[in-house]
Amino acid sequence: MSEVPAYVARAAEQHDLGSLVIWRKGPNPVARFITYALMAALGSALLYAVVWVLSRLIDQLRASLGALLVLAIVAIVAAAVLGVRELLKGFSAHYLYERGAIQTRNRRLSVATWDQLDEIADRKYLVGVLAENILYVRFFDGRRWEVETNTHVNDDLDKRLVEAFLDIARRLGRPIVHLPRDAKDDDVPPRGLIVLVVLAGFVVTFVINHFLLDAGLDAGLALASGFLAVGLPTWVVGQAWRFYQVVGGFFTVVGGLILIWEARDLLPSVNGWVVAAGAFAVEVLIVRLLLRVNAAVMPILGAARRRLYALTHGWRYRRRQEIAVPSRATAGRLLSVPPSAATTTGRSVVTFTINGQQVTVFDRVRRRPRTEDRPQTVWQVQLPAPATFREYPDGSWVDGSTLWYAQENLTRTGASPRRIKAVAARLVGAVVAPTTSQR
Repeated sequence: MSEVPAYVARAAEQHDLGSLVIWRKGPNPVARFITYALMAALGSALLYAVVWVLSRLIDQLRASLGALLVLAIVAIVAAAVLGVRELLKGFSAHYLYERGAIQTRNRRLSVATWDQLDEIADRKYLVGVLAENILYVRFFDGRRWEVETNTHVNDDLDKRLVEAFLDIARRLGRPIVHLPRDAKDDDVPPRGLIVLVVLAGFVVTFVINHFLLDAGLDAGLALASGFLAVGLPTWVVGQAWRFYQVVGGFFTVVGGLILIWEARDLLPSVNGWVVAAGAFAVEVLIVRLLLRVNAAVMPILGAARRRLYALTHGWRYRRRQEIAVPSRATAGRLLSVPPSAATTTGRSVVTFTINGQQVTVFDRVRRRPRTEDRPQTVWQVQLPAPATFREYPDGSWVDGSTLWYAQENLTRTGASPRRIKAVAARLVGAVVAPTTSQR
């Protein structure tokens, strides 16, 4: 391997990071862009050939194969988007030292000491040809580094770099989060309801399309409006139920693709590809704006739901409250809490009793959260007497006079009142059971 660049070595010396442990360059963004671009181009060529052949064999091509063609277009656009995304990431590298680390991205430096490490999240992607896993290395000041676990260049170096990051997190007692996390605890809708929601979505889409056609709207715009009218509200509802988020996203993407096609027809004097690219860019900007609005609004709605439930069920509710952190071990399990912290701020705090045991539940949020960050909900159950620190297989732990349990949510609204009650009842049952000491 080549030598560490001089500007990186100078930065490590200036920040007193100690000796170098391991370093590795990230994947080549140009090569990945070319790979995805070729996939999109080959997919487009294959789709064109299929349409050309079938149009000579089937008279009603649009009616019979419209849905299949839309799915194929979605896949092609996804490949193109992934290619551009990889290119925009740029050239990166990670350098791990004894007392900190450095990330470079297109020669821009980001330096962090290990006492700034918040957590490491290991995320598995279901879609992705070249990168299956990414480590998100997060710091207390809001920074997030993306570390590819596999560059397909040197497998041994990839493994050693990932293990070095994970070993440092374990040594410091910082959380290692596997996303998606605790999926088994989600409120998964029954299979019959899933089928019903999808069928209902298509029915409502075509009903809206029918009424808009009768009102004189263009056929393509009417169909796109139907998909968007179903997709966007379902996507918003899906922030609390993950399945509906996927369904809403699918309907929204289909409606957006139809709008891109219609934009080409509305501007026949302009090159069709230019119009399509412009329409796609506008839609991406709109989606990013909606994500930001959603990230700001959903926590407010979640807090309002929790407050309303507290008022109607005799719980005590506080918007914010200082929570005592008994030890470094507990601090390491709480989202964005430094190891030396004696207190932290809980949000949307509720306190209630179950079987005579007092339970306090609050949310922890990351400083400067990104649109994909989710709050962590924390449960506290007061114990009859203080106990030594101990962990349990269900993820809870005892520290001082409190039984703790923390879970990072899959949605931005935080844990629902029903979820709060269910987990609290389980924890209280374990506390009052005679076999608590054998948990």
